[in-house]
Amino acid sequence: MMNLTGSNYSNTTISSGSERVLPPGYSTVHLILTVTIVTIIILIIVGGNLLVVVAIYTDKNLKSKQNWFIASLAVADCLLGLIIMPFSLTNEVMGYWYFGSVWCDLWKAIDVLLCTASILSICLISLDRYWCITKALTYPRQRTATRAALMIAAVWILSLIVCVPPLIGWKNPLPVNDYPLCLLSSELGYIISSCMGSFYIPGVIMVIVYYKIYKAATERARKQRGNNNKKAKKKDKTDKELYGLLKNTDTKEKQETVTNMPTKVNSMTLTDDESTWPIYQKQGVNREDSGQEPETGNGTIDEQDIDLDEANEKESTKSDTTGTTNLTPNQEEIKHAEVYDAVKDLERHKRKLAKARERRATIVLGIVMAAFIVCWAPFFTLYIITALCNCIPDIVFDVCFWAGYCNSALNPIIYTVFNRDFRHAFKRILCIGQAHR
Repeated sequence: MMNLTGSNYSNTTISSGSERVLPPGYSTVHLILTVTIVTIIILIIVGGNLLVVVAIYTDKNLKSKQNWFIASLAVADCLLGLIIMPFSLTNEVMGYWYFGSVWCDLWKAIDVLLCTASILSICLISLDRYWCITKALTYPRQRTATRAALMIAAVWILSLIVCVPPLIGWKNPLPVNDYPLCLLSSELGYIISSCMGSFYIPGVIMVIVYYKIYKAATERARKQRGNNNKKAKKKDKTDKELYGLLKNTDTKEKQETVTNMPTKVNSMTLTDDESTWPIYQKQGVNREDSGQEPETGNGTIDEQDIDLDEANEKESTKSDTTGTTNLTPNQEEIKHAEVYDAVKDLERHKRKLAKARERRATIVLGIVMAAFIVCWAPFFTLYIITALCNCIPDIVFDVCFWAGYCNSALNPIIYTVFNRDFRHAFKRILCIGQAHR
């Protein structure tokens, strides 16, 4: 988040002659590798996060309020790669600050602003996920566009509060050097407060919240399994009662029911045991409707083809004398049961999709948080240590410093791999140019 690599050269004089044209410790191969690798990382950060923003803005499946928080994260990461990292790379390979003191102060403040906004956005995403799970009935209605915008604004305002103090004087004077340096404040109070606001407090909140998310999701899954078992038992009881009702209906009504059903009935045997269920085949679909078949004396249904025209002709003749044929009580019960089952199946399908989407979102959040901790924890730990003692090797600090920046490249990759909606949106965006050729 904060470029301290300039401090590595604070006591080094960089000659304008031919004796030293590279920063200390850099060979030509090392320099080429550094520039190449960091440039690739910058392109991934800018391109990947720009794709996320465009996808959320243009794809109707991604325009939910919760994805606004992801867009805020992507904007912070994209600007970090676009504005901050090119100057960090230049400062790294040159060994001194070339761009003047005014831009140095602004660049450092923007660096802190964007990195803190990125971290706090991840914290906001985790809180949003937690509220969605623990307040599933009320929170989605309360998360209006205005409230979502205010939550995002709060993230950026808090980030601004963290980055402003050095601009108003909370910093130590720069050491005297032949070439200009661009160093952050080494004042211990600011280092501790900025680390707490930028990393440790949001990090602790995220860990606690994700633990609660995991517990809530586990508890809800356990309750859901119990409810499913109860519903299954209740459905079995209801089906058996319906079967008993239809079974006691006279043969004439059952024959009329079959007459109105164009079907091929396979031979089967019925018993008085309620656990034995008749199975129909209608248009190739297996069905379980009780008591719809005419029974013979031995309880066996002979396989027969029912001619639709003949059945309609008989029914038409009957209608001439009795008027419009009304549905029998059996048929009413069956049709109501069919409609009820269809509605319940649709509801179950919607709930299943919602749970799958929720499960994916929770998994993605966990991976984003893990990547955030792995990338940023070493840097913030070493940052505090360097304020207390000059005991950290330069190469170790540099690796941890650039690892923090790499976190901004991981988030769009995580969304691409684990979120199908983002994956489809990215493919659509990247193929637009080819579609017009």
